[in-house]
Amino acid sequence: MLSFEDLMTSLQDCVITEDQTPENVCQALRLFVDKLSESSRSSVKRCKERILEEAVQLLRKISETDLQGLKESQLLLLVRLLISLQLQMVNISTACRKVDQMLQHLAKVAHQLVFREIQLCFHSIEHTDQILSIEDLQRACMFLEDSTVGREVWRESCLSFMNKLSELFPVVLQQESLRDGPLCYIAVKVCLQIFQLLSSEVAPLVWKKENESQTLQKILQALMYIILGQCCNRDTRLLAGTAVAMLINTASESRAGGAAAWSLLQVSHPEPWLLTVGVLQAQCSPAGKDGVDRLSVSRGLLTCCRPHTLLTSHADSTRCLLLDGLFPLAFGLCEEKLDCHHYAFEVLTLWLKKVKECLADIWEMTGVRLLPDNSSLQQQLIHIIWTNAESPVEGVSESARSGFCLLLDVYQMDCKKFADTKKTLYSNLLQRIIKLPWEAKAKYHRLCALLPYLGTDMVLDQYGEIPNHLLKCLSTNHLSPCGSELYKCLIQQQRRELCEGSQKLASIAEVNLANQWARRWQPVLLEALTSDVTLLQNNSSSHLLPCTFQVFPSTVELLLASLDPFTPGHLYAWACIMSSYRATTGGSPWALQGSSTLKNLQLALGSVDDKVRLAVLSLLCCSPKTKDTPTSEELSIMKTFIPQNLNCESSPFRQHFQAGVKKFLVRIRDGCLACVRREKGKKKEDATNLERAEEILNQGIGFVEWLGELPYCYLAPGHSYQRKKTVLLLLSAVLETCTDTWSPDKKKGQPPVNMGSLINCARQKGKWDFFCKTKQLVLISCLEDSTNEIRELSAGLLLRYFPPSLPDDITSVLLTQTKQLLCSPRVQEAQMGALMMKVVLQKTRDQSEDCGPNNTITVSCGSNTKVSSFVRFLVRELEEHYLTAKVDMMLAARTKPIHGVLSALQRCFLEAPTRIFDTLGHSLTIEVLGLLENISLLLLGVLYGDTCATDKDAPPSFCDMGNAISSLIAQASGGNQGDGEECVLLSEEHSLVLTCCWVSLKEIGIFLGSLVERILTESKPSKCLLKIEDLIRASKVFKNILLKCRHWGAVEGCCVGFTKFCACLLSNNDPQFRNIPAHMLTQGLQVVQCPRSTSVTRRAAGLPMLILCVVSAEEASKTRPLLSHSMQILLETARSPLPDSWDQTLDLPQVCAVHTLQALVRGSGLGVAILQFAPDVAILSLTLLSSPCWAMRNAALQLYSSLCSRMLGQRPSSDEGGPTQHGMSPPAFFFHYPALHPFLLAELRGAAHNLQGPPEEARLRLQPSLYPILTLLAQLQPGVQDSTEALLDFLPPLLQLSASPIYSVRVMASKALVAMTPPLEYMNILIKLTDELPGPLDRCCHNQLHGQLLQIKAVLDRALCTHR
Repeated sequence: MLSFEDLMTSLQDCVITEDQTPENVCQALRLFVDKLSESSRSSVKRCKERILEEAVQLLRKISETDLQGLKESQLLLLVRLLISLQLQMVNISTACRKVDQMLQHLAKVAHQLVFREIQLCFHSIEHTDQILSIEDLQRACMFLEDSTVGREVWRESCLSFMNKLSELFPVVLQQESLRDGPLCYIAVKVCLQIFQLLSSEVAPLVWKKENESQTLQKILQALMYIILGQCCNRDTRLLAGTAVAMLINTASESRAGGAAAWSLLQVSHPEPWLLTVGVLQAQCSPAGKDGVDRLSVSRGLLTCCRPHTLLTSHADSTRCLLLDGLFPLAFGLCEEKLDCHHYAFEVLTLWLKKVKECLADIWEMTGVRLLPDNSSLQQQLIHIIWTNAESPVEGVSESARSGFCLLLDVYQMDCKKFADTKKTLYSNLLQRIIKLPWEAKAKYHRLCALLPYLGTDMVLDQYGEIPNHLLKCLSTNHLSPCGSELYKCLIQQQRRELCEGSQKLASIAEVNLANQWARRWQPVLLEALTSDVTLLQNNSSSHLLPCTFQVFPSTVELLLASLDPFTPGHLYAWACIMSSYRATTGGSPWALQGSSTLKNLQLALGSVDDKVRLAVLSLLCCSPKTKDTPTSEELSIMKTFIPQNLNCESSPFRQHFQAGVKKFLVRIRDGCLACVRREKGKKKEDATNLERAEEILNQGIGFVEWLGELPYCYLAPGHSYQRKKTVLLLLSAVLETCTDTWSPDKKKGQPPVNMGSLINCARQKGKWDFFCKTKQLVLISCLEDSTNEIRELSAGLLLRYFPPSLPDDITSVLLTQTKQLLCSPRVQEAQMGALMMKVVLQKTRDQSEDCGPNNTITVSCGSNTKVSSFVRFLVRELEEHYLTAKVDMMLAARTKPIHGVLSALQRCFLEAPTRIFDTLGHSLTIEVLGLLENISLLLLGVLYGDTCATDKDAPPSFCDMGNAISSLIAQASGGNQGDGEECVLLSEEHSLVLTCCWVSLKEIGIFLGSLVERILTESKPSKCLLKIEDLIRASKVFKNILLKCRHWGAVEGCCVGFTKFCACLLSNNDPQFRNIPAHMLTQGLQVVQCPRSTSVTRRAAGLPMLILCVVSAEEASKTRPLLSHSMQILLETARSPLPDSWDQTLDLPQVCAVHTLQALVRGSGLGVAILQFAPDVAILSLTLLSSPCWAMRNAALQLYSSLCSRMLGQRPSSDEGGPTQHGMSPPAFFFHYPALHPFLLAELRGAAHNLQGPPEEARLRLQPSLYPILTLLAQLQPGVQDSTEALLDFLPPLLQLSASPIYSVRVMASKALVAMTPPLEYMNILIKLTDELPGPLDRCCHNQLHGQLLQIKAVLDRALCTHR
């Protein structure tokens, strides 16, 4: 088939310019083809979809009669053009479906033609001697999923294509790079779609002996190999499980499908087994124990199988597949600590959904209740859901919450069927929830789920502390969402109950409903709104007020009547109530309190409190209807308010200010558009309405004109940063709202379709000239502002909204200034130059012109060539900087410091909206790579002071770097630096050289990583600008910077690029590419294990970061073998005994390993993947606290601190007024980390045992791990009952630690005792402690007495808090 461009040219020649074609058809086709061309050129998904939707509408305007009038050759070209476009976009399903709509329209007049062309295209994929490629599978997948006629072609060719698939799988499974890559995944996806969409063609091959297919047998066997672990990609294995289940679902008889499903459940067997699906069989041998095989099978069966299949019994037994086959599998997966724990809970949720769906059939089959009280099934479900509600694994707590709701629903259906009116489970659960501490997040989610089954009166009567606890939640950041959700559920349920009760009598008035709400909630809401706690105020106004007015709109009068604007806090509450009422209900706030409303408004506008002014701004700006045009009074108030609030220092105030003004502008814009449409409408209106519409239009256009001019008055160099930042944000709001610039990166907030009509109307009035040259020059001057935020905001506005090209005179001046700034030694000025270069590049005309003095840059026709010319110019500049530095480093540091050009290269090249191949060639890529390599070696040599020393894998010390730079300065000045007294301050020359080195190294790392990422992302395997040897050279650049530079700024910046570098290599299909990061990791681990002759201090410098970057770049969907290998090596190294003699001034491999472990634990890129190693790391760090080496103890303590934060999550900050504990309770903590239970208990018992002995004995009772353990336990969430009572073992040693001679141990032991004591044991502990207090005549140990009193006070405080 010809290319899209050739087909488009042929169509234009054949159809659009042919004389015989009617003019109206030619015009319509011309517009249609232009849209297709525009869509093909666009690289943004949203743009493609929008343009294709317009093309669909254009094609539908051409009638079937006009299409039939075209020649067959013309229709053929049109069909081929659409198919070619569809093949271009196989990865965008929505776009392919829009093209399919066009093909369906053509198929109405030429179905056979469309069918034949798609068939030819499909046969070109199918009838080839080579194995299927990724592109072939993507196209086949598209024809099956997104093409109506393509599916018809598939039905004819299904068997032959499956034969090609069966030939592909053995080849894929033999090579690791293929079976773990995208080829295997998409092959499995095609199988799934065949089984799902072509089930009628597949079913006879599976279930009828006479149609037995060896092809399908091979595919089934390959899918089972993938499920059982021959493939490491988790997503592929899960998809394979779904595909096999979908194959089983093709069974027309439930017994046959059930038998196959029971056969598949043998996946949990440890020994080899035989899978039987109809007439197909597959030999199965488990390859691993990671649980993904069981997960994929259970997930697939629950997702795909029909209810009658899931309810089938096993052969010769009454066991049900759903209850007796799948539930034990799902429950076992949830009990295990798998790397993919959230998937296990998804399976449990799916199981509960299926049970609910099949409940009537289950009752009919069993004849008894499914969930009788205290049954084993009920207890198991409650246990697994309850214990995982606080899971640190992302997604598990949400799935547990969904499962809890489903469980309650199923139980209610069960009770209703069997007439159980007691429903004891609900009341038992309520009592259990009430006993949870208020700090437990799961408490509120469970109450929300339980509330509909018990009613608000019962819940509020039995749990009277709800209002108090809600206020505490709203005062704590991480609890405010669940607290506000509970409040919303309570008042919604309250209204439902009141309305249901009133239906029996008469319709109840809204005022009466509001009074019922006020009886329970008005004091609570007013207390929150007038509180001194800022967080409580904000959360109550943003969460509680809106839902209150949604449910009980008449409450506004009751709330306002309780306020006095002159009482502290009441003015803010008034503004919040008014704005929330207006935003929620759309009611006018000005009529609520008569004349006092305007008085209160003026008070609020002049308040010195930022939050009061923001609240009243929200009142003025918000409205649920965007066409609610502001009144002239509102416009006048805003004109006064905006200039008075431009200089606020608060960044949140500026953001909310911009958001409020933007809402106000949207109301103006939409109101004015309505007026414009009314004027253009055919319907004649009376003169009064037309005059009113014209007045609204003039006021709106005038306000926008005023606000559009206002920012430029405050962007001159003399104004403050705050004022500049605010007016730029306001200018952004004006341009985003009142121009027709379409933003492809935004899903919402695009300009209205008819925005052009309003702009034309304003222009006719001489207004809205937003893009004149004067305004452009003001924004360009902001590019040289001293603050990065002002520069970036100004550049963003210029690039996004202003005309596509700058005037020639501005371009010339701007380019000259840019060149000077790029050569500045000051980092800030060099960054200015880089940003300005980006603006010059994207705002330069595409025609041939001179872009600078001495014809330095010549831009030829075409934007791609323009970018290429700029890049070549910058590469030459970079080479000039390098050569200068090579000859005279001091001169280079002053006049050509390298980092400015590197930053400009990154901005111009990597941020330009062009494809990489249109800008770079292989030779230029290699030239850039060579320059980066040479510059990095040169700069590292400067820091070493000896170019030969860069062969070492240890960075120079800070002293060595200082000496090297001082020596360089002395050489440059002819040896004069050594004369005179030594100065403790760094000289200007020293700062210039050091800055030049570390900033340039940082920029090299960032640029090189981003460059490689973009090249590999956009390139095809057959045409890549980088070869394996080039990538190895790039990896050495990263390795040199990370291992040989101590400066943390350089290391941190380099890590950004290195992580991108590793990620794109590890996700590549080429095994040689993937081996590069693995090899670097091996080298890094070898460096860790080798004894060093130097000390790098600073937490092992860049070495841990090298290892962290590689393991963080692994795909999360795989088993992370590099992370597992790294953790194994590091743990073994850290555990290895210290040598008999060591030098404290040198780094030990063990210490370096611990620092590296800390980097992995703290690394945000690993997330919860590191938690599977948490018990081993915790035990290691606590053990190493007893090391005789100070460096080891220091490293272990840092590791332990980082690990606690990772295991427990970040603790709420003290200014939130929240609890000091974390959200995880002791039972949940030891459920997720069971290996820590015996270790921590043994350590506590050992410490308590050391305290035993004669009190007069003088010896040091010190156990290094004790205080850290107590700190960990004290941070757990107190007040949670332990159903297993396994945690009671911790109480005796904690009680004994009250006698510790160390004050801090006694204090922390009392806190740990509170956390570890179940609520039912509070009284027993208090009795025990008071009984042990010494009498008046008893001999007293003051330390023990102090510890006992601390523990009594701590437990008593907690007990009283619980019962209060």
